[in-house]
Amino acid sequence: MSEPVAAIQAVGLTKVYGKTIAIDNLNFNVSKGEVLCVVGPNGSGKTTLIGLLAGIIKVSRGKALVAGIDISKSSGKIERKIGVVSDFVQIYDDLSVEKNLLLFARLYGLKASDAKEKTDEIISLLELDNKRKKLCKDLSSGIRKKILIGSAIIQEPEVLLFDEPTAELDPHDAILVRNYVSSVSHSGRTVLWTTNDLSEVERICRRMIILGSGRIIAEDEPKRFIRGIAGTGSVEIFVSGIKEENIANIFGSIDISWDITDDKEVRLIVNNEKETLDRVFTLIGRMGASIVSVGSKKPTLEDAYLQVTGEFKK
Repeated sequence: MSEPVAAIQAVGLTKVYGKTIAIDNLNFNVSKGEVLCVVGPNGSGKTTLIGLLAGIIKVSRGKALVAGIDISKSSGKIERKIGVVSDFVQIYDDLSVEKNLLLFARLYGLKASDAKEKTDEIISLLELDNKRKKLCKDLSSGIRKKILIGSAIIQEPEVLLFDEPTAELDPHDAILVRNYVSSVSHSGRTVLWTTNDLSEVERICRRMIILGSGRIIAEDEPKRFIRGIAGTGSVEIFVSGIKEENIANIFGSIDISWDITDDKEVRLIVNNEKETLDRVFTLIGRMGASIVSVGSKKPTLEDAYLQVTGEFKK
């Protein structure tokens, strides 16, 4: 079986500002049709990475190919292949919603009739009909973000570079954008999406990269990442009939934690592993104690994320 075609390929990608290394020797691929989420603490390099891949920021070392084009040698060709949502790109305040979208469509090379057709499609898709004739300077930040997203997707680019696209959107509009991304990825277009919202990672991405100080510190599918870092979770067992002074002697050979509840019950916190749980339940039975309740706590993406990014938090 042949390897998937890489829509984005970074090899030793590095960006240095003076003595600060903003992006540090990144090596990764994004397959055609994949949605890759990039997360990390503020200052980890997410926005700089978008700028590099878009050809807006000059590469210091290494290289990247986006839609088959070397970003360092694109000479403007890259603009016809990508759509960018980032602070690096701005809409025109003194133009209406409709004229902004028409302008971007024409800049991307669409004929006048095609530009009008695509503009109408984007206005309908993003539910901007009642804002069509309004000047952008008179609109809220959330509506302006939708227009910027519209300008990025109007040419149906091969690769979408989205830097926190839903950060200013209300929940309804965020769903619109996430649904759009899911649909275009199924049609073979590629998305690199940065976010600080870990719930978005679980909703939309097949694979995630975590940046820390400009370096890749983790890369995996979200569910596998959770299992690999945070394990399979824990089980809470509430027990009555065990004296507090006996707990250490009873369970001392097992890796568990415990405390006493307000109802004088013992709460045991046990790793969710069959062998460990079997030993705990056996010991409880031998003591003649009563199990009041049993509950499980599954690890979350946030739990795993915080474990690997703690030292990078600024």
